[in-house]
Amino acid sequence: MKTKTYSGINLDAKVNIQSAEAKEIGRIFKEKREEMNYSVERVHLDTHISARFIHSIENGDFTHLPAEVYLLGTLRRYAGYLELDADKILGQYYSKTKETKPKEEPKPQKEREQDMSKMFAFLAVSLFVAAIVISIYKISNRTETKVAEAPVPVQAVTVVETPAQNLLKLYVKSKQSSWVKVYAEDKIVFEGIMSPGIEKEWETAKEFQLKVGYVPALEVKLNGKTVDITKGAQQDVNSLVLNWDSLK
Repeated sequence: MKTKTYSGINLDAKVNIQSAEAKEIGRIFKEKREEMNYSVERVHLDTHISARFIHSIENGDFTHLPAEVYLLGTLRRYAGYLELDADKILGQYYSKTKETKPKEEPKPQKEREQDMSKMFAFLAVSLFVAAIVISIYKISNRTETKVAEAPVPVQAVTVVETPAQNLLKLYVKSKQSSWVKVYAEDKIVFEGIMSPGIEKEWETAKEFQLKVGYVPALEVKLNGKTVDITKGAQQDVNSLVLNWDSLK
């Protein structure tokens, strides 16, 4: 079965939170909406969150939202509309998902014994090879005739450092909480929730890839130039490639 993706984000990833915790978060939203005497239809018209998603959130059934990054953005938007503390709710959600991640099961005894046997066999072979190399080296030293050689002049090697101006510098500052993932040269250099007021910087020679769960929350600059990360976003989620062409 083919995995659905949008800009490299897995849309089939399941939301990892226990039902009881999801229902507690949903209860907060529902009670606040009813306290403000807002109908689901009014919330839908004002926020553009589908009525089906609103019912799912309030019922604590987060599985109907397509991916965790969409869920986080929707929770923030709905919380802001109801004048709830979005950072507190996202923090509650994020802490619960951390708690529910399954622990890695220990290897079976038989598998551990096999690993140990392989390790001891490798060490034995390594020691045997080392002993042969040392013996050959000693024999060679005893039979070798020392020959005086004229010293060869050593040519000076100049180390060329990459100038700072030849590096891309990515600056990200969070005004609100948002999930962020940063690649530099196809390697992940950061992934997680950036809380309000957090600032981070990275450097690379060629290219960054930036994935954002809630674009209104971030201020992004590339080599001091402000980057419009809202361009091309879908439901406040975006994925961007930032390279030297981005500075033109």
